[in-house]
Amino acid sequence: MKNGNRTKKVTIFNIHSKKNRGEPITMITAYNYLSALMVDRIEAMRAIISAGITPQGHIGLTHQSMSKLGSFKVQGKHMMSAKNLLDDALALEAPDYFSIMLEAVPHRVAEIVTKRLKIPTIGIGAGPKCGG
Repeated sequence: MKNGNRTKKVTIFNIHSKKNRGEPITMITAYNYLSALMVDRIEAMRAIISAGITPQGHIGLTHQSMSKLGSFKVQGKHMMSAKNLLDDALALEAPDYFSIMLEAVPHRVAEIVTKRLKIPTIGIGAGPKCGG
């Protein structure tokens, strides 16, 4: 956030406040080797959390699973896969993730996930009902 010529720090509290007020949340996503490696390794995520760094979850189309999928495909189109996405989101909410990114998820599924979570959701190709 910019305040005059000074940059104002955006905190997790600011993001949660925006969700509670129903305001859109704007994020920038950076995909690189290190972030992909951290997502793949749960031990690294546990170390990050125990070091006091709060991570953001990512469900739906994840670039780490591209080799399994063969291409970019919408995730959660069928009842069972939509339920799995919801279960994944609820599981990520529990260990102190500050928000969850929903990527390439049907709009209705993203809306349901967003309503069920206490933490904000950020959508990439997930419709207008996400927090940002």
